Amino acid sequence: MKHFVAFLWTFLATAWTVGAQSPFAVEALPLNAPFKVRATADRARLVVDLVFDAGWHAYARDVGGGSPIRIKASGKTPATWLGELVMPASENGELAGYVRLVQRLQLPEHANHLEAALDIMVCDALQCLPPMTLQIAGDIKRSRVLLVADVVDEHATRVRDFLTAEGFEVDSTTYPSVTAETCDAHDVVVCDSKLFGSVKMDGVRQFPKTRSPIVAVGFLGTELLEGQGLAMTSGYI
Repeated sequence: MKHFVAFLWTFLATAWTVGAQSPFAVEALPLNAPFKVRATADRARLVVDLVFDAGWHAYARDVGGGSPIRIKASGKTPATWLGELVMPASENGELAGYVRLVQRLQLPEHANHLEAALDIMVCDALQCLPPMTLQIAGDIKRSRVLLVADVVDEHATRVRDFLTAEGFEVDSTTYPSVTAETCDAHDVVVCDSKLFGSVKMDGVRQFPKTRSPIVAVGFLGTELLEGQGLAMTSGYI
């Protein structure tokens, strides 16, 4: 189990970023504001989409007459902000039309709630509205993981319990029973494997094609990847 747990920590770092973005509430936006806001987030980033009315803009940097856009943690959020706010390039410092803002972040393992504040000032050719602060908040939904094993036994149960304890929503099935529809309904598919000589090959090379990322482990993982027609993989000795 130790080698699988070590692998899973690498998997967790990836899987937390795979799940679909959760929609967040945006509050304190005036009804007549000349722009619209949509916010989503997952465990690795907060994304804010702005759509400005024609003739209106915000600022990417201080140009001497308008406050630049800022996103900051607020409330009791446990998130750690990573790096600077990513926004479109702008030669004159103005952001107009459709604008996507991305803030990379890191949440503690068992935290799902995120709160942030968006500071923004918008102007047109004649006026600038007073600076406003919009509140962004929501819960990041748990990523769904499908655990596939040759049999759902004590080993598979331990793996499932480990993933559940790390905040994932886990379903289990077997290689002979798995379907493309079941795989597609999950954010990540984890294909488990035991040691050489103690596994069943049923359904491995005929594993269904899926749109979801597959994390294939060990001996059966190699057979599964070959059955999928993949030419490259990685592993350990």
